Amino acid sequence: MSVATLLGLPEAAGLFHRAIAQSGAARNLLDPDGAHSVTEVFLEQLGTTDLAAVLDAPPERILAAQTGVAAEMAAHPERFSGDERRALGLPFQPVVDGVRLPRPALDAVRDGQADVDLMAGTNADEWNLFSIMAKPPEDDAASARRLDRAGVDGFALVEAYRRSRPDATPGALWSAVMTDLVFRIPAIRLLEAQAAHRPDRTFGYWFTWAAPTFDGRLGSCHALEIPFVFATTDQPGADLLLGPDAPEVLSRAMQDAWISFARTGDPHHDGASARWPAYDTTRRATMEFGDRIGPLDDPSGHERELWESIL
Repeated sequence: MSVATLLGLPEAAGLFHRAIAQSGAARNLLDPDGAHSVTEVFLEQLGTTDLAAVLDAPPERILAAQTGVAAEMAAHPERFSGDERRALGLPFQPVVDGVRLPRPALDAVRDGQADVDLMAGTNADEWNLFSIMAKPPEDDAASARRLDRAGVDGFALVEAYRRSRPDATPGALWSAVMTDLVFRIPAIRLLEAQAAHRPDRTFGYWFTWAAPTFDGRLGSCHALEIPFVFATTDQPGADLLLGPDAPEVLSRAMQDAWISFARTGDPHHDGASARWPAYDTTRRATMEFGDRIGPLDDPSGHERELWESIL
């Protein structure tokens, strides 16, 4: 999300010529009203309105106040004004203040401001990481009500996802919808916006390797791709997330692609098993990294289409 925001930041123009946005895009922003309400709740949690006291507060108090804001947002979203995306539990976001960030970053990308090569993608089960740490909705109706508070038509979405996942538990269906709402669809919107201006230098990926840990409940969750990209799958403690046999071939394929993109603007490289096509809105070619490594055309396209009029 930070990388994607920089694409729309005027002061960052010309400071970099390539960008890789992993599991984040340019949708997550606050307007000034939303930022003001977050500030008020943060100061309330910290117990002061004095700026000097804020600057002098020890790190543990700052962190406790930050956690308190997120908890208050989850319990009382009506306290937060501004953009409805606050309800997704992300209170600390870039602010479209009209000065540093004059307009939403995605609007700037759509207008061609981001004159850079772009790679962006997401994991197949992003929200599983957050679901494993929270109580899942008890049924589909509860999921729909949560989504309504996030400013989308929850009942229509849940009904549509239920048709394609008739045997999914309410928690699994919730994770599927949230994966798309927070991660996959915003990444697609970013790819669409940039592909119009950099048609040969915009690339999308989809990470689908599923971790066997936690009885398989993580699936291909948020952050799971990071140790594969940075070749840390064998580091102490990595097996707690990845299990004991993370595939080296997958890590090598991702490293080679990421390094090639950084060097040349094209993730294809000698030794690649298949050509990685650039992203466009016709084929929507997306490179899958999982038990299978290769391009897919418009993965989960039937669900992607559901969001055309929503996000």
